[in-house]
Amino acid sequence: VPNPFVIRSEADVLTFNLDRPATVDVFSLAGERVAAFPVNRPWDGRNDRGETVASGVYLYVITDEAGAVHRGKILLIRKR
Repeated sequence: VPNPFVIRSEADVLTFNLDRPATVDVFSLAGERVAAFPVNRPWDGRNDRGETVASGVYLYVITDEAGAVHRGKILLIRKR
């Protein structure tokens, strides 16, 4: 079950926490990369061009410096 990320205002962000340096890649279900950023930097539901992404399910991949990979799903819901 994907974790819900509800965006009601500009202040709503999602943070991926990891105790070591890593990169987060967010993908659409079609496999297109939506955003990439360092772990522990909040994601505001925008793509790499600064455009808001639509409500829906997104996949994320966190890759740390040692090459360990963590995967998951996000259910992004826009309520504004």
